[in-house]
Amino acid sequence: MEIIIGTLVIWFISQTIKYSIRILGGERVSFQSFFWAYMWASGYPSSHSAVLAGLTYFVGVKEGFSTTFAITAVVSSVLLYNLIDNKKQQDLLKKFHQRGGAYKHLIDMSGHKLGEVVMGVMLGGVLAYILSPILL
Repeated sequence: MEIIIGTLVIWFISQTIKYSIRILGGERVSFQSFFWAYMWASGYPSSHSAVLAGLTYFVGVKEGFSTTFAITAVVSSVLLYNLIDNKKQQDLLKKFHQRGGAYKHLIDMSGHKLGEVVMGVMLGGVLAYILSPILL
């Protein structure tokens, strides 16, 4: 249960940082911007990456270098690669579908650039390091 709580805390902190960056960058505060930032948002930092890094760290601390840790690390690595690959696919789709409205918004909010993933991994690792003595 501690690992689940820890990953949820990492997700919340990461999404809050992301939303704060968007607001400081001039995005208007609204329910819609809040919803997109917390439920479906690419951008800096990658919360998916932060959660995966934190989860891997928590499992490593709790289980040691076990089979469970190895599986977590490998699956996390594959998912991190897919986050970057998904962004490339979305960029290609965007070129073919230059529509307005929600569809365009969905395309803009999918996937992550390499820097976003790297910062998410770093954020998740740091937060997991800070939270592990408290939670584990």
